[in-house]
Amino acid sequence: MKLIMISLMTLLALFSCGSKNKPQEKTDKKMVRFTYSVQGSMCWGSLYEAKRDSNNVIVSINLQEPEDHVYKANETVSSDLQIIIDKYKMYNYKESYTSKFEVMDGESWQLDVEYEDTMLSFNSHGNNAGPSGAAFNEVKNYFINRFMKSTMEILQNSLR
Repeated sequence: MKLIMISLMTLLALFSCGSKNKPQEKTDKKMVRFTYSVQGSMCWGSLYEAKRDSNNVIVSINLQEPEDHVYKANETVSSDLQIIIDKYKMYNYKESYTSKFEVMDGESWQLDVEYEDTMLSFNSHGNNAGPSGAAFNEVKNYFINRFMKSTMEILQNSLR
């Protein structure tokens, strides 16, 4: 009887070991779309999006402007974003975050990530609350530094 219990416990430990927070395997992931947006009071908002289009990735960035800044890029954008997703385990984010306090003025955000294998796709959103960590700042910095930095430099130089 003791041998049977030990065997059952060993099997249970083997099958449950690390499956809850195990990082998703990168090898068979093919990102179709990554979208992060944030909206605040007084009608401000920002959008950071990368969508695969045949052999390219179309990047759209909007920082409270009438029109999106649109860039054509290669697949490294998807790889770079996947590194950020894996680094912060964004696929483990809760579906919804809400503040414990009633907030009349604040911000909301939305994250949507789609893969060819829809079982890997996930989304998360929040109102005046969200996961801790620097993930969203890293996402914003990635888009701005990779795509908009040269545009901003051109604009600043033209004002001098």
